[in-house]
Amino acid sequence: MNSKILILDNFKALGTGWWIEIFQRGEAKFDVEKIKIRLEEEIKNFENKYTRFKNTSLLSELNTKKEIKFDKEFFEILTLADKFNKNSGGIFNVFIKEKLEEKGYGKEVVVAEISKKDFSEISATIQNDNKIILKGNFGIDLGGIGKGYLIDKLSNILQNEFNLEYFLINGGGDIYVTSNYGEDIQFFLEHPINEGEYIYKIKIKNKAFCVSSSFKRMWNKEGKEVNHFISEGEVWATSYVVADRTVIADVFATVSCILSSDDTKLKNIYKNFDVEYLVINEVGKIFKSEGFPKLE
Repeated sequence: MNSKILILDNFKALGTGWWIEIFQRGEAKFDVEKIKIRLEEEIKNFENKYTRFKNTSLLSELNTKKEIKFDKEFFEILTLADKFNKNSGGIFNVFIKEKLEEKGYGKEVVVAEISKKDFSEISATIQNDNKIILKGNFGIDLGGIGKGYLIDKLSNILQNEFNLEYFLINGGGDIYVTSNYGEDIQFFLEHPINEGEYIYKIKIKNKAFCVSSSFKRMWNKEGKEVNHFISEGEVWATSYVVADRTVIADVFATVSCILSSDDTKLKNIYKNFDVEYLVINEVGKIFKSEGFPKLE
């Protein structure tokens, strides 16, 4: 008989809840409390390091001072972000701090309009012996890549530090799952607008599954409903993305929403990636890649 142990149950960090389950057979042969403490510590450390909502974070220090002591992990995340920016034709971009604040997501500030040319000319980061240098006048937000990167890190901890094979990590809708002793795990795809209503079921194993939606993170600014996507016009869509790594699924869930009205661009971007997607745009039109898990 297979069962599961809930290690984290709605642990709050990075603006969302975290759930981590371990599948087992028979009696537990691992120290649940030790695993719980280790994972909570890793999540909180990551938050304290990379959130832009704390002035003491390493990210805030880089945004403010434009230069910090070299940090291997931070540089790896920024290098990945730069790679995804290029591979998405500039659609995925972490240099959006000021634009998010302008929309009311974070500190309320007034900033000048940022043109597409400005975004395209921003250099990411450079390694100069023992420094990370932020070039240009725009700050970084890691909201579109951070959770995915962290989930992959937590997965490595469970596998390599605790020798666990069968588990599920859920960070507010960004998920990585191995399997339940080889059995697929079933997920319900929630309706884009109607909370608690499900439109499809899918089954996956040894994959990441990330969801991004404008309808889940929106607010009213100057009489208009806005959301956290930065694009030429307001984006209203929901995407469901499956990939081998959570960081990839996380990034391209954002990209899929921004491209939710253009199936041709979606196909062109994803043809070089092992990524499967299902996207529902504001008029209810569905775009789906051929390899997306079977809908039930």
